[in-house]
Amino acid sequence: MDYQPVPLPTLTHLQALVCWALHSPHWEGDGLAVRDLLAVLKRHGEDMRESAFYQLMQRLEGAGYVTSETAPRGRRRTRLLSRWFRLTRDGREELTRTLDFYKA
Repeated sequence: MDYQPVPLPTLTHLQALVCWALHSPHWEGDGLAVRDLLAVLKRHGEDMRESAFYQLMQRLEGAGYVTSETAPRGRRRTRLLSRWFRLTRDGREELTRTLDFYKA
């Protein structure tokens, strides 16, 4: 029997959860705002402080898996700006590799 090792995923479980939420077809093309992502994490048992959340997102953005902007195109800018996040093609590919690892 030939054993083919599966490489370990680079995403942590929290990063994978965020990428999964951003990849969901239920969201429109704008991406998700911070409050929406925090709500998804909380629904899945992860009650994060905003500071920890922003560190997590900064790592995902630095790796090229996520992009962010203050207000998506077509959305009216308000005085209180919120960050909106989108999953990149690299992020979708890494999420797929991570899910394949856990399925194997």
